[in-house]
Parts: sequence; structure tokens; C-alpha cells
Amino acid sequence: MAVASFTRTSAHKQENPQYKKLILALCFCSWFVVMNTTMFNIALPNIITNLHITPIIGSWMVSGYSIAFAIFTLTFSRLSDYISIKKLLLIGLSIFISSSLVGFFAENFIILLCSRILQAVGAGAVPGLSMIIASRYVPISERAKSIAMIGSGAALGFGLGPVVGGVATQFFGWNYLFLIPLMVLVFLPILMQLSPENERREGSFDIFGCFLTSCTTIAALLTISQTSYLFGAVFVGLAIITMFYLMKQNHPFIFPQLLLNKHYIRLLVIGLSGFIFHFSNLFMMPLILGNLHHKEPITMGLLIFPGAIIAMLAGPYIGKLIDLYGSKRFISLGQLTLLLASLLFAFLQAYNSYFIMGAYIFASIGFSMLNSSVANETAYLLSAELNSAGMGLLQLLQFIGGGIGVTICGLLMNLQGELPLYIQYERVYFMLASILVLAFSYQIIFRKVDIEN
Repeated sequence: MAVASFTRTSAHKQENPQYKKLILALCFCSWFVVMNTTMFNIALPNIITNLHITPIIGSWMVSGYSIAFAIFTLTFSRLSDYISIKKLLLIGLSIFISSSLVGFFAENFIILLCSRILQAVGAGAVPGLSMIIASRYVPISERAKSIAMIGSGAALGFGLGPVVGGVATQFFGWNYLFLIPLMVLVFLPILMQLSPENERREGSFDIFGCFLTSCTTIAALLTISQTSYLFGAVFVGLAIITMFYLMKQNHPFIFPQLLLNKHYIRLLVIGLSGFIFHFSNLFMMPLILGNLHHKEPITMGLLIFPGAIIAMLAGPYIGKLIDLYGSKRFISLGQLTLLLASLLFAFLQAYNSYFIMGAYIFASIGFSMLNSSVANETAYLLSAELNSAGMGLLQLLQFIGGGIGVTICGLLMNLQGELPLYIQYERVYFMLASILVLAFSYQIIFRKVDIEN
């Protein structure tokens, strides 16, 4: 029986419907992968209590997952140049599923932490390879819509994660959260049938470059999460060594010419600012709803949920509009919508919890616009040779940006410890608005820079 996968050439034929089914399956997988990221945050206090560990040790469930997820998103993207995407998806999801089963039966923290890190390793295959498929194998006229659909699945995961995490933890126990990711098994046959058999490129995978990049990323995230000068010095040293190494390789893990492309750097900065706001906002909303409005975890999730649902439903339409009118104007529109949302949070967060819900709707739509248009513009900008490295690096820096944002929010609140909570939260959102203004100014200043292929 012939496998119904499609190639780069066939995907660009408008009459081929196969990619639509594949993108829909990837959309659902993105939903479960991202939901797996956020729903454990709600369960963390219960895990700390049940396993008799300290909050600092327990926080490694979040930090370890973030580090592994960021690194392997880029790694799977780069491996797609040398190994079949179908094989990589099978490997990634097999690790994700098997580690979820181990986590369900875990009775001590070491096994639990290892299972979470292995979950992140496998989960990294989904965002990285989804964007590669959308940028390489989908017709250009449908590309932004496909990217937006995948982003919509992720948006729903962000919104549903706290709800599902709260319900499952309260009524069943935190270990049952490990069973929810098994839902990706439903979509595995579709992915295996329709995923493309991409051609292997010349050269070999840069294993040592991957190792150096991973160490640099770990040092960067530890510098951020631990606010340590020692880790900061290690990060700077590793970054210099990694750059010198990559510049001397014929087939490097990350192509240095990407960092010399001014338009690509501009997209990195804009995407980074969007993720800083998005992850910071997801960190801040439960604090505001819990500390100012005294809401239970399930109620918090229900207030966040409408924004996620609306973003998911709006995603395909946003993608269509990007396909029709181009990415650039929607990059600006997404930035302005996020700026409006940050000001709404700053001025209205103390009055009523429903204002939080309303502001998050604007934030979700703005983030969907910005993320989809940046990814689409990146796919348009880069050559086939640089595509996997460029898309992977974009996602890596975006996840690091999320860590930066959350850390900055925490530090800023610590510095304002004696002020009323609503003033602390207000100033955090003004800080986030300032970051968005700087990124938008950067976008305007360099708008006329020629695209370099």
C-alpha cells in the first residue's frame, strides 16, 4: 500500500488536499503539547506538598522542561535537513508518550523530573517540525493560514492548560495530568501517513555545534532564572566559543549568516518582544486573579479560557488575511494590539476580574497576529538551505524570551515589595508596554531595509 505523504513539489499544487489534513493534525498535536506545558504550573503546589520537596527544587519541573523544550525545538528543526520529518515526528512523539506513562506511575521526585524533561525532549518535535512543514510544503497562498492554524492550537493549549490542570488536580490528582498527553496517539496514524518524505541534504549533522548551542542556551536560561552573575559569565564565554566554532564549519548547527541578515534580526527582535509579553502575561494573570480578586484556580482558568478560544477561532481568518494582504502590516497591527492590551491590563486590572478576561481577548488576538505574521515573513525571507535553522532559531529565542519576561516580572515585583499589589502589577504592565513600544519603534525605523535572501 502506497504511503499518502506529499513532497515539496506536490504541496505547491493547489489541488492537493493532503497538506490540509496534516496541518489539522499538527494543530491538535500543538494543542496537547502546549497544554502539557501550562497545566502542570497549576499542579506544582500539590506536587511540592505530596512529594515533600522545597519550592526551589520543585521549580526545576518548570525550568527543566523549559530548557529541554527550547533546545530540542531547534534540534528537531535542524535534524529535518538530514532525517525524514516522518521519522523525527515518530521519534519525538514516541518519547513524549512513553515518558508520560513513566510520569503517571512516578512516586518520587527524581523519576518525576526525568519524565518531565523527557516529555519536553519529545514535545520539541511538534513546534519545530510543524513550522518546517508549513513553510516548506504548503502552497505559498495558504502558508500563513496554515501557520496561523498551528498557532491557534497552541493558543488553545495556553488557555486550556490552567483549566484542565486545575480540574484534573482537584478531582483526580496531579499524576493524572500525565495521561492527557496520550491523546496525541489519536493523530499519530495521520502524521505517519501524510508527513513528507523530505530529501536528505549533503553534509552531516553538526553534533558538537548542537552541544555547544545547547550549553549556551542552558547557561542563558539559568542566568535568567537564577539571576546569577556566574551563569552570566559562563553564558558570555560559551556564546563567544560557539560563534567562533560555527563560523569555521561548512555545515554548522546554526548558520552565522542568519545573524548577519538585518531583516531576519528584525523579525527575531519583534518575535522576542511578543513572547516576552505573552509569557509574562500568562504569569501575571493568575497572580492578579488570585491575590487581588481572590479567585480559585478553576475560576482563573475559566476567565482565561475565552481569550484562548477566540484566538483559536480567529487564527485561520487571521492567516487568510495575511495571505491576502501580506505579513508586514499584520506585524505592526499585532504589535499595536498587544500594546493596547498591556495598557488595558495596567489601567483596569484592579477593578474587576472580567476586565482581565476582556483584556486577554485583545492580547490573544494580537499575539496570534504577531506570531503568525512573523513566522510567515520568516518563511518567505529565508532560502531553502536556511529555512530549518532560521525557523528553529526563531522559536528557540522566542521561548528564551518567555523566560526573560517572567524573570523580569518577578524581579520588578520584588523591588516594589512594600507597595500595594495593584500598583506593582500596574508598573509591570507599563514595563511590558515599554518593551512593545521599543520593538515597534525598531520595526518602524528599519521598515525600509531591503530583504536579503
